[in-house]
Amino acid sequence: MMRRLERAFGAPMLSPAGLALRACLLWLAFGLVHALGLREYTTVLSGTPVGGLAPTLGGVLYVILYFGAVVAAPIALIAGVLLLLVTRATPSFAVDDRNGRG
Repeated sequence: MMRRLERAFGAPMLSPAGLALRACLLWLAFGLVHALGLREYTTVLSGTPVGGLAPTLGGVLYVILYFGAVVAAPIALIAGVLLLLVTRATPSFAVDDRNGRG
């Protein structure tokens, strides 16, 4: 499953490029639901009825993607930058097959 996702997105999940790509996908998905006008249906959080199951699910989707874009995406981007800096700053260690140490 992970190999399929890596091929689909073009970068390993826990790589600087992979983390940046996922952050951008979260922002893109949030921008899409915002452009579709699903913000109007977030009144479901306060208990206000919005008129059926589809608008309720739209409001819940908007809130989930909002938190993803505001909380998770910046964290992923910062983690990607830090991972890039750490991998560039530390030398590569060759793994010795006999004892598993570098």
